This record gives sequence, C-alpha cells and structure tokens, in this order.
Amino acid sequence: MRLLFGVGIRSTLRTCFFRRFAVASLCLLAGQLAAQEVAVQLLLPSRTLEPKSTFELRFSGEMVPADQIGKPAAVSPLMLQPAVAGQFVWLSTRSGTFAPDDVLPLGTKFQITLRPGLKDAVGKDIPAKLRETAETPPFRVKGAQSLDSSSSDDASVRGRYLVLFNANVDAAAATKFCSFVDASGNRVAALV
Repeated sequence: MRLLFGVGIRSTLRTCFFRRFAVASLCLLAGQLAAQEVAVQLLLPSRTLEPKSTFELRFSGEMVPADQIGKPAAVSPLMLQPAVAGQFVWLSTRSGTFAPDDVLPLGTKFQITLRPGLKDAVGKDIPAKLRETAETPPFRVKGAQSLDSSSSDDASVRGRYLVLFNANVDAAAATKFCSFVDASGNRVAALV
C-alpha cells in the first residue's frame, strides 16, 4: 500500500509541475507578445481609394521632435508604387499623413511600403515592415439618363442623353468614343 501511495504522489507532483510550467510558459509568451507593440500602422478608410485619398501612418515610437509637428517631412517615410507626387506632414511626433499633389489615377493598384533606412527621432533604425495594397476604381459610366422620351418604342430621332462618369471628362476629347449604334451595327457619330 505504501508503494502505491508513493507512486501516486510522484505522478500528482509531476502533473502539477507540468501544468505550472505550461501556465508560466503561456504567461511569458503573452508578455513577450504584448511587449512587441505594432511599430507602424497604415490607416485607410478602405482598400478602394478615392481620387483625393490621403494616407495616414501611426508609429509606436517617437519619429520626429515636437518642433516638426505640422511641418512637411523633407523625405516622406511612406512610398507608393507607382510613385505619386505629394507631401507628408507630421501630425504628431508619432504620426503623419501623406497627401498626393494631384488626383490619384483611376484603375491603378498601389503597393504601399515604408522608405528603406527609416530612422526614429533618436536615429535608431525602424524594424517595422509595411506592405499594403490599395487601388483606385476603373474609369466607368456611373449612370445615364435620356433627356427625351422614356419609351424605347417611340425614341426621338435626335436622342439626347445625360451621361455621368466617375471622373471629369473633356467633351471634345470624348467625341471620338461616342456614337449611336442600331441593331444592324450601323453607327452614327454622336454630337457631344
């Protein structure tokens, strides 16, 4: 009886030790993960960009001294491929926003990364990696409306239509792309 009791205690102690070891390991791992704060975040309202979208970066550490807040960065920490001309302005010592100089081109997929060799406020390398993608919608017709009759059986000989695009269109340049085509494939140039 004594031998069985001793084996039971050893087994219980061994199980207790392994449980405590597992709990301690999980706590240590959780502490390490919490200490590894995200070094950089890119804030976009959507992965589909608008013509005047801006790109906000937030860093976990100080990137510039306080006297740089509200001033444009000499070199933007954010890179877009294909390249987009614009200006990065520091909103705080840890965050800033990149605003393109012009409207973003339609139908373009952008690769967004941090500039290589980026350093923080005290000159230390930033180990953060950022690789995001976002794109602008393709050029398209958003809507069209007949300004004449609404009946397709009694259409006007001189049909007039209002066409809405998702970008500004120069009417003179669009003329060569606009025509009326009947069921037989006959084409008549439209006056735009």
